[in-house]
Amino acid sequence: MRYLSFKKLLAVTIILLFISVSVIPSTGNIVEKKPTMSTNYDGNLSGYVNDTSMNPVEGARVRVYFHETYEEDYTDSSGYYHVTNIPICYCLKNTTASKSGYTTKWDLLGIVENTIYDFVLTHINEYNGSLSGYVNDTSMNPIEGAKVRVYFHETYEEDYTDSSGYYHVNNIPICYCLKNCTASKNGYKTELVELGINENTTYDFVLAPNQPPNAPDIEGPTSGKVGVEYEWTIVSIDPDGDDITYYIDWGGECGSAEWHGPYPSGEEVVLAHMYTLRNTFIINAMTIDEHGAESNWTYFEVTMPRNKAFNFNFNLLGWLLERFPNAFPILRQLFGI
Repeated sequence: MRYLSFKKLLAVTIILLFISVSVIPSTGNIVEKKPTMSTNYDGNLSGYVNDTSMNPVEGARVRVYFHETYEEDYTDSSGYYHVTNIPICYCLKNTTASKSGYTTKWDLLGIVENTIYDFVLTHINEYNGSLSGYVNDTSMNPIEGAKVRVYFHETYEEDYTDSSGYYHVNNIPICYCLKNCTASKNGYKTELVELGINENTTYDFVLAPNQPPNAPDIEGPTSGKVGVEYEWTIVSIDPDGDDITYYIDWGGECGSAEWHGPYPSGEEVVLAHMYTLRNTFIINAMTIDEHGAESNWTYFEVTMPRNKAFNFNFNLLGWLLERFPNAFPILRQLFGI
């Protein structure tokens, strides 16, 4: 009996142990599958693409970037587009509208269902910009015949003022670059300004009087030898203190004209030149200031002798008669020698 009771107790223990092992969770590496959030691709973006005159741009590409990919659509004849299958999430989407001949427009958009956004594209070469206004002197009197010039893309457009000082420059491209604009007339200082040009831009110029520089002074040798380089000093003063540039024509030789400068007013400039021909040359020099006002001309004569100078103090006849006592009998009779 005692033996049977022991066997029953052992069997119950084994059964209980088996049940506990099967119920207690394992402590090994368990891959727990977490619940996932499905991405909702119900977002969409629609709208219109127009130019700066609000005319529809057909064939423009609208692209929405997200998660290392994108969706896109092209505008129809009305400029309308509709991009679908965009994920609805917390990130902003880089969105662009582009077409050849226009500057690309981009923006960061938060996209949900039925998001609407309109793009406006600018023609890269939209030449309907203009600049107009008046050019007056410092007493606000109109300046007639002043030249107003607008520089862009390695070219320019210009106009001249009428009797009221009015000008109007057309055919200027509307783009993001600033345009160098100048107003100038002889006798006035040139005014330069950088302007952003669009349709009907206005700007008034005021020009101050400008005095031309003085005619340059030249100092240096007045004669010399061919093949030797010589130096001349040239200087001019501008009454307004403007920087000046010198024009030098060394005279008589092909390719001998040169520009030098700009230099500060009153600064002495040393210039070197070598003549390769025997002749008398006239150096022509003038000065121009930074506003285009020109001085009078200065002329300076330089001689490169054709023949070696002859010593007229030398008694050639006496030397010949002494050298050749029996020669020249006729000359001896004439001079009684």
